[in-house]
Amino acid sequence: MHEPDLAKDVIEQVARIEAQVVAVRRLARSALRRFLDGASPSAAGAPESLAITAGDLDRYAIAWAWLVPTDPEPRSALAGALAQRFGADVLAAQWVRGLLDLPSANGAPAGEAAPSLNAVDALEQAAECVIVQGGQTLLEQGEASDDFYVILSGRLVVARVGADGAERQIRELVRGDSIGEMAALTGEPRSARVFAVRDSHLLRVSRAAFERVVAHFPDVLRGVILTLVNRQRAGEHQPGRAPRRTLALLPLQPDVPMPAFVDGLVAALERYGPTRVVNADEASARPGADLQGWLNGLEETHRFVIYQADASGSEWSTHSLRQADCVLVVASATSDHRLSQVEHLLGPHILAPRELVLLHPAGAHPSRTSRWLGTRQLAAYHHVRLAAPTDFDRLARRLVGQAIGLVLGGGGARAFAHIGALRALAEAGVPVDVIGGASAGAIIAAQHALGWDAHELYARNRELARRGRTLIDYTVPLVSLIQARAFMAVLHELFGERRIEDLWLPFWCLSSNLTRAEKIVHRSGPLAAALRTSCALPGVLPPVLIDGDVAVDGGLVDTVPVATMNEVLDGGGLTVAVDVSAEVDLTRDYDFGLSVSGLRLLAERLNPFARPQTRVPGIAAVLLRSIELASVMHRQEHQAESHLFIKLPVAHVDRLAFGDLDAFEQLVELGYTHTCQALQAANASGVTGLSVR
Repeated sequence: MHEPDLAKDVIEQVARIEAQVVAVRRLARSALRRFLDGASPSAAGAPESLAITAGDLDRYAIAWAWLVPTDPEPRSALAGALAQRFGADVLAAQWVRGLLDLPSANGAPAGEAAPSLNAVDALEQAAECVIVQGGQTLLEQGEASDDFYVILSGRLVVARVGADGAERQIRELVRGDSIGEMAALTGEPRSARVFAVRDSHLLRVSRAAFERVVAHFPDVLRGVILTLVNRQRAGEHQPGRAPRRTLALLPLQPDVPMPAFVDGLVAALERYGPTRVVNADEASARPGADLQGWLNGLEETHRFVIYQADASGSEWSTHSLRQADCVLVVASATSDHRLSQVEHLLGPHILAPRELVLLHPAGAHPSRTSRWLGTRQLAAYHHVRLAAPTDFDRLARRLVGQAIGLVLGGGGARAFAHIGALRALAEAGVPVDVIGGASAGAIIAAQHALGWDAHELYARNRELARRGRTLIDYTVPLVSLIQARAFMAVLHELFGERRIEDLWLPFWCLSSNLTRAEKIVHRSGPLAAALRTSCALPGVLPPVLIDGDVAVDGGLVDTVPVATMNEVLDGGGLTVAVDVSAEVDLTRDYDFGLSVSGLRLLAERLNPFARPQTRVPGIAAVLLRSIELASVMHRQEHQAESHLFIKLPVAHVDRLAFGDLDAFEQLVELGYTHTCQALQAANASGVTGLSVR
């Protein structure tokens, strides 16, 4: 290289190093300031102007190591330029000398840092950078420690072992978050384990350093106490999943149509921010530290970075998986479901959640998905048609934590109102990414998850309403009023032998375990059987036996199971709930005493000339109302837990009006009209996160 070109390159290299150090310093100082001042993460002001010193260059060396050239001549020239720019002391620092391949220093090490102007300066000057590899534990629950940390890049998970001995993940931490302040500052044992999901860079601050800062700046204690109190108050209720920034795509077979899949995914993710794809060809041009630093730089300048691995199990594929916040395992749905050779890369050291993407050709329907799921440990799975942009949009929303989960509440025939609600949501441009419900609401939810549009939902259910009471097969009421053969025939007519895993949308339904007094969330297995259990109204339909336990209608636990949807989304989306229960019900002109004779009632009904003397609600009406009572009483909680809660005014319609076509039409129209009004009101009041046109 000619001398003028070398000098120009070195000057540019120094400028890039400075810019990198400034960017990382701002991130670290912002997190330290939030900790010291007790401010929220959103309370950031204008970027501060930072002058880089030799100490800063050494402290954040791991952030700019990738910018160091590999050839000896440019490295030597860069060392001279850094010494001239920041003073010769920088070349006595261990980190910098190691990066530049300089011989051992003969001179004195860098001197003491200049007196700090504020607490953030002092704390930053006392900090050091550390690297935690993916799968490595940073903090152990119960151990003593004098340090706390600020994440500069990467992703870590906080997990705690409960009284039952099981470890549960509490939350995820990403760049800018701090870890371990409470234990470090109080001297108490660590309350949780913290481990790295992917290779991460952190800033470590000791308790001794913090105590020195407090000695010089005692006012910071107020802000620190506020930070710790807010953290303690938030407790377990902090969001479980931090936003994802890096994705690794691992094709299971060489013939997976990855170009088409990548194009569709990028187009969907670009709506949320700049997206960059990195493949093996680009990576091969940047060896060693240059590659890692370049990738770190891409992550800082893009909302999403997609690492495209290959099916050959190459070194680049391994590197891609170590960089990922989430691994998408991609396969053609029609190919061999057995474990492929490349999946050996997903060893125990890869802790990022793994999600399966099955690519379907046009006109196909998911089938035998359970074969793919049975042999793999997966956090989620997705059905995607390459020719359907809406499938990619749904995948993107689920990946970025903005999925919309729809809950359809139970309520007998009143659940037909959900058909109108779904039509209103579709017309308003509100997508449904995950759907679930209880009792009759679960049946409508399953139909939507199957891919039925508003027209098909209306037509199919109107036919059921027309057939009405002919579908009810009464029996001797020793166990229940209905034997449920006709009901099961209807479910098989609607859904056949389809399994929950083979629905286009993620679906779940709720039932109640009477044996163990707990809820059952059906997310896999035969769909008809799950719906039959979710609708097993005690006394009306027989209970269902599941692994020896007696299960009944999900409405017994929660008619509008908003909390269950929030658990399914795990902090990765918004919940919309539609409630068809009545706040006030059973308000007819009843007249009965403290005892009621069934024989007398039967005689009155059989005698066409007798005037009824006793007017009492039927057993089915009483049981149905009993089921929804707890949910009605907890409606305020449901509203608070939902992003949007839609209460449909359908109380005047009999919940047993299955054979009444007029009632069916009225319910569908009410569901449509009032959902439209609710969406307009939500839009006007500034409710965010819903794509309402």
